[in-house]
Amino acid sequence: FFFFEQNDNEYYRPTLQQKQDPNPTISTMSYKAGIIKAITELKDRTGSSSIAIKKHMQENMAADKKWLNGMFLKALKEGVASGVFIKVKASYKLSPAAKTAEKKKAAPKKKPAPKKKAAPK
Repeated sequence: FFFFEQNDNEYYRPTLQQKQDPNPTISTMSYKAGIIKAITELKDRTGSSSIAIKKHMQENMAADKKWLNGMFLKALKEGVASGVFIKVKASYKLSPAAKTAEKKKAAPKKKPAPKKKAAPK
C-alpha cells in the first residue's frame, strides 16, 4: 500500500542511520536536564516557579523543537518523586544531592602543573 523506500514519494520514511544523531545538541536535551539547567540559571533562593522554568526553557529551546507541556509536567513530577527536585509550595528547588552531583560534573579534576627544574648556576 505505502512505498517507504522511494525518496520522491510523500510517504518516504528515513532509515535508521539517518535518524541517529551522533552528537546530541540542545534540541535533543531532555526536559529533566532542561529543568535542572533552568533552576540553576534562575538562581532563585526560594525556588523557581513552574511558569518561570517553562518560560526559561522555551526561550532557550531550539526553533525546530516543539514544546510538549505534558512531557514538561511529567518531568517535574518524576523529578520530585525521584528526589532530584524539592517542591516548596508552588516552586521547585534542586535537592542537595542533585546540587553536589551537578558540581562534580562541572568541575573535572585539574592536572598539577609540571615542576620546572632549577637552572644550573
